[in-house]
Amino acid sequence: MAYEVTTKEVPAQPVAAIRTHADMATIGETVGGALGRVYGYLGRIGVVPAGAATAVYFDVDPGRGVDVEVCVPVAAPVEGDGGIVADELPGGEVATTLHRGSYEAMEPAYEAIKEWARAHGRELAGPPREVYLNDPETTGPENLETEIDWPIR
Repeated sequence: MAYEVTTKEVPAQPVAAIRTHADMATIGETVGGALGRVYGYLGRIGVVPAGAATAVYFDVDPGRGVDVEVCVPVAAPVEGDGGIVADELPGGEVATTLHRGSYEAMEPAYEAIKEWARAHGRELAGPPREVYLNDPETTGPENLETEIDWPIR
């Protein structure tokens, strides 16, 4: 898949989130389970999500695993509960591209953003985010759409 990389400004966004660690083999189950907990909590307190689920990848190392924050946007901060915390994704300029296909095949999209940044003299300036635009429970892997947003300066 060819990736078109563009830039955009994203606003700061309050989220309900869980930060967790997973090994490479279980990242999908870990993110899915964390999202289930956050959505369940929001449902119990009567809060409707204000956007698509997002994962922020603070560190990815094949030997050590993945440090990830799983987030659900909300209109206003919510109190946390049982590992779920109120957080805010910072706003700012991001390099962005759209990946269509399975989550396991996203590495070329990340490489496209890195190459775009080098070619345009831009610096990657923070952890990348994956915004999950459709639901893997109802969408086949070949039709999944994930927006990758990487802060830049």
